[in-house]
Amino acid sequence: PNDGIQQALEVWTSFCDSGQFVNTRSLKISTLVQMFRHMCRSNGCEAVYSDASDTWIPAEALERFAEYYFGISAETLRTKAESESDSYDAEKGYRNIHGQGTWYAPVVKSALTECTQNADGTYTMEVYLLAADPQTGEAAEHCNTPMLVTVDLSGGHPVFLSARVKDLLSE
Repeated sequence: PNDGIQQALEVWTSFCDSGQFVNTRSLKISTLVQMFRHMCRSNGCEAVYSDASDTWIPAEALERFAEYYFGISAETLRTKAESESDSYDAEKGYRNIHGQGTWYAPVVKSALTECTQNADGTYTMEVYLLAADPQTGEAAEHCNTPMLVTVDLSGGHPVFLSARVKDLLSE
């Protein structure tokens, strides 16, 4: 793949397949928080929290993440928060209101099995992630379900537009 596709694959891999969405309007704050946390963990950096509970992500951090990787403005994110009660606090920031404290297993390997350029210039990648076995830390026997991830690379970095599980039955 070209450099842009490779970068998109690496970023998507850092999300650990933790987000599925039809379009960016359907992305929930909880999903964004989870993807942000996985990306930080995958890249070996500490997620920034605004309190000692490791629950709240400062508003500016999540808003910059949402804008950069999903093209969602801060205003749109705050509007989303109005429909997801208790997910936003002006002083603390954003939190995953659906979080159960569950962490996905680290990704051992990712595979891009297909990549198609769409008529609008975006790309749809078929991505498989192989996670570590939680007990041994070795590669698990089975991959995650393949994901079809649509990404716009026109801005010089990946902007993810959708991500859905590939329907294996229609093949």
